[in-house]
Amino acid sequence: LAVVSALGLGAIIPATGVIFTRLIAVFFYPEPEDVRRQAAVWASVMVAVSVAQLVMEVMRASGLGVSGERLTKRLRTAAFGNMLAQDMAWYDLPANSAANLSANLARDVTLVSAVTGESTGIQLANWGTMVVGLALIFSLGAWQLGLVALCVVPVVGAAI
Repeated sequence: LAVVSALGLGAIIPATGVIFTRLIAVFFYPEPEDVRRQAAVWASVMVAVSVAQLVMEVMRASGLGVSGERLTKRLRTAAFGNMLAQDMAWYDLPANSAANLSANLARDVTLVSAVTGESTGIQLANWGTMVVGLALIFSLGAWQLGLVALCVVPVVGAAI
């Protein structure tokens, strides 16, 4: 559910761009009553998209955050359990002093938690943005712009 929310959250960004273009086009209608009616419709669509974005953000953050923290807890428990299962002579080595072991436990597991959870959600949202953005570019008839975007994506990806 959190993964789907992250992908949906990324898909909202290009969809919002399309909605804004439709909303801006409304201001060029010749009849004032049409402008009011269509502006109300597109404003309602923007409110609905904003609510959907809020819900998906909460689901993504809570789902991936909880799973990342649970993974971190399991890894710390397993690492500490393995430390306790070692022979007494293992603790006599300088590399296995209490300070080094606790520092390693904190550092290594924290690195794993940095890769999971929030950063995974951000990566999924970025993929959702890219896929939906390219799909919208090609589907709305601007295939030349889509080809340019396809050429730029690897360059931007390499720069990051």
